[in-house]
Amino acid sequence: MRVAGMKVKIALSSLRIASFYALLSMLWIILSDRILGWIAKDYYQLELFQTIKGLFFVAATSLLLYFFSRKQMSTLFLVQSASEREALASLKEKELLLREIHHRVKNNLQIIVSLMSLNAEQDGLEDLKSKIRSMALVHELLYSSEGLSTLRADEFAGRLATVLLESYGEYGVTISGQGELFYIKVEKAVPIGIFVSEACANAVKHARQSPNEPLSIRISMRLEDAKVTVEVRDDGKGLGAADRSSLGLGTTLMAAVAEQAGGTLQRRDEGGAVVWFCYPAD
Repeated sequence: MRVAGMKVKIALSSLRIASFYALLSMLWIILSDRILGWIAKDYYQLELFQTIKGLFFVAATSLLLYFFSRKQMSTLFLVQSASEREALASLKEKELLLREIHHRVKNNLQIIVSLMSLNAEQDGLEDLKSKIRSMALVHELLYSSEGLSTLRADEFAGRLATVLLESYGEYGVTISGQGELFYIKVEKAVPIGIFVSEACANAVKHARQSPNEPLSIRISMRLEDAKVTVEVRDDGKGLGAADRSSLGLGTTLMAAVAEQAGGTLQRRDEGGAVVWFCYPAD
């Protein structure tokens, strides 16, 4: 913006110089011819005065052009320097973003390997696919957003519900997502996505008396008292005393990613199972 403003300033300055030169030249020609007509006594004297007048005009305008062009060149140099500084700053920013992308990819690959190891002894291919899809969704939302470091919570919750419904919808499960209008940093978004995915997988497996029963799951993300709350609730049979005290693989994974996001896993019964965690808003 600063460089663009300087370019506009140069263009306006050039227009003023050209206008001033045109006006000065016209006034000089008209007035000098009349004055010479008054003071010249004959044709030869008029011709001499015309020659002197022309030489004086060339010398004066050359001097003016020298000073004006010198000023313009100084301004152009400043614009070029500012452009180079902006280009260098943009290049450094892109290098930082590229390093950050490589770092995120490395971390996400490590998470995928860990998830595959956890699911290796189970028939959990669909669950693993849903977790990987939730991680991919984070990056999809990132490159389609204005920034590269935050996601809108309402969009994230809604899209997560859509992705997970593709995995579990055929099992008689409905999944909805709702979020308030605030932003989640990308380092929080990946563990949140895995947490929600695992919570939905647990609900599909354990919340119903039989696999044919319908099940409704609701995902919510809200900002309250400078804390972000991520919650998944279902309308199934609830946790029960044994489930609330047990630490199965799914619960362990949810606790781990909740801790990674800066929170602690919480569970309760409330018309079904409710799992959630909170972390301080940045």
